[in-house]
Formats: sequence, C-alpha cells, structure tokens
Amino acid sequence: VSLLDPDGDEEEQQSVCQEVELLIRENPEGKRALMRNNLIIPLLEMLDADSALVTTRVLRVVHEAITERLVADGGDKYTGGIGVSLPILERLCTVGLLHRLLRLCRLPAEGSPGWSSDVTLGGMEGWQMVQQQAALVLHSVCWGRDPTHARMIVACGGIPVLVGLLSADPPVNHVSLDCLWAVVNLPPPTPKLDLCRLP
Repeated sequence: VSLLDPDGDEEEQQSVCQEVELLIRENPEGKRALMRNNLIIPLLEMLDADSALVTTRVLRVVHEAITERLVADGGDKYTGGIGVSLPILERLCTVGLLHRLLRLCRLPAEGSPGWSSDVTLGGMEGWQMVQQQAALVLHSVCWGRDPTHARMIVACGGIPVLVGLLSADPPVNHVSLDCLWAVVNLPPPTPKLDLCRLP
C-alpha cells in the first residue's frame, strides 16, 4: 500500500495495482482487512493520477474491492453471480468515491480545460478507457442491494453525467441507460417528479 503514489512511475504503479487487485480477488478476508484499515484513502488518491493506464487499473481495483462473488447457500461453489460488498462500498462512498467516479465519467471536450493530448494521459483513447471503467464501477454502485447508493449518485449530481454518457460508445451508453433505469425506479420515498426536475 505504501507504494501507491499518484505521481509515481507509471509502470510501477500499474504493477502495484495489479498485485493489489489479485490479492483482494484471491483473498476475500484479506480484502476486508485491507479495505478496513489502510487502502481506501490511497486508492482514492490514485484516481487523481495523470496516467490513464494507472487510473484505469485503480478503477479495476476499486471494482474488485466493492464486488463479491456469490456462492450457493451453505457452500463454497461460485454461482456465477456478482454482489456488492456493502461495508466496503459505504466506506468508499463516505470518503468521496462517487464524486471521483462522476468526474471520471465526464469526457472533456478537445481543447477544453482538462483535455490533454499528452501521451501519458493517452489522449482521447486513454480518457475513453478511464470513462468505460469508471462507468462499470458506477453501474455496480447503482445496482447494489441497497438503493441508498443510487440515491447518493443523484445527490452528487449524477443524473446529468449519466445522461451525458448516453452519447458515448457501447458499452458505456448501455451502462448509462441501465444506471438511469435504476435511478428512475428507486423505491419510495424517492419522488419521480422531483428526479425529472433536477438539472
């Protein structure tokens, strides 16, 4: 964890993130301990890296951290389903995951502030790679067992971002449509008319 550094060497940071991703995938108990103790803040800080490759790899680690493979009742056989680890997701949301995800889902227009054709960022192709991975993480947040997280996306100004993603290429536009469906179909007390009036 101490090797995670947003300003560090791109190849080294990708390697560290890959090792963390494998560690939390293969060791669910270790994942809970890491995410409980000292990995959350360094991971979120890494989402500010200047490298699209590093940011994408960090998003994969976040996705692996918030998802869990579902097993059959009373057994250890993987059912093929994916669930969301609520305690880990809630800790990440509390310290700013949703704002960062929504920021990463917005593609800057060429020539606008935030746009860079720098090789490190990967130009538009690098941004699209980051956007796609951020949208996949956002999808897992929207479709978790607890509708509170979808409400949090709305509270963070996520509806305009999700609508903007509809013009992206597949699969991002499909993910966006799926997330919008989850938001529009939130259970009460979410008033649907109020959702329609949000900017």
